[in-house]
Amino acid sequence: GVRDRPATLMGSKQTSATAFPKEVPRIEPFRFDPEAKGWVKAKPTDQALSSSRLRVLTFNIWFGRHESKKRFKAIGEIIAREDPDVVLLQEVEAWIIKILLEQSWTTGYYITDPDGRHLERYGVMMMSKIPFQEVILHPFRSSRLGRKMLMGTIKAKDGQPIVLGTFHLESFPQDHKERMAQLLDFAKLAKPFHRVLCGGDTNFIKDEEKKNLDSRFGDAWETLRPNDEGVTFSTQTNGMCKMLYKFQAHNRIDRLWYTTDTIKPSLIKRLGVEAIETNLWPSDHYGLVADFDIIGTGDGGAASSDNSELEQR
Repeated sequence: GVRDRPATLMGSKQTSATAFPKEVPRIEPFRFDPEAKGWVKAKPTDQALSSSRLRVLTFNIWFGRHESKKRFKAIGEIIAREDPDVVLLQEVEAWIIKILLEQSWTTGYYITDPDGRHLERYGVMMMSKIPFQEVILHPFRSSRLGRKMLMGTIKAKDGQPIVLGTFHLESFPQDHKERMAQLLDFAKLAKPFHRVLCGGDTNFIKDEEKKNLDSRFGDAWETLRPNDEGVTFSTQTNGMCKMLYKFQAHNRIDRLWYTTDTIKPSLIKRLGVEAIETNLWPSDHYGLVADFDIIGTGDGGAASSDNSELEQR
């Protein structure tokens, strides 16, 4: 329960930061330039969200080479169909970026990596229809697998920042201490900001690991679908996993987290649960897409919500 969690790191209701600390390494986002017919460095602009609703998609797209052409075509079609404002991807490698950026839907997004320059084996990437004000890439000190936390800011309708983030926490069952340290890193980076939306692959082996998440954050699936197990990695339901992997797993390891006093989820569903063909799925994980309403003012106060009731589908 909440009382078992570490005390919130937010402190008193002070004005939200607008930038990350100077010492955190920055990376430059890119945008598609139709005249240059390619991706160019994107300078920050004043463009902000036009509404208080934000659709966010997270997906561990699996860097396996198995039937990759068919799989990444299917993943691209899923993302284009859901038309999210923000895309959070895990297990991205340079060859995968090349395939994705050949798909026309990507040209409507600002992206954190055009060619794999910031990726290692377990790369993470973000895309946003709203320009990033800044982007940071924080290597987890506790990771022996080169895992990193990617975070960026965009402007909400009221001009205040929303922090977006994605991660791929340490993988193995015995790595719970590393995952705990990585969640603390995330909490520290998020601490100065009032509005934070983050998603990715937690690799939680047991649900109780969620107690290590800062209590500022809610889990969109738990909030909206508390009686639905919402498994995102399964050798039972994903025939490709069953065929490829010798071990057995059936876990909800992919999650979307949000600051509960400034953001509210109104819808969440899984993606990529249907087979492309016999024994072939888009990924070994299922993705998630969720709609969020920005309800706080971003300066520590509360604003009225557009929706008085949360919708659940």
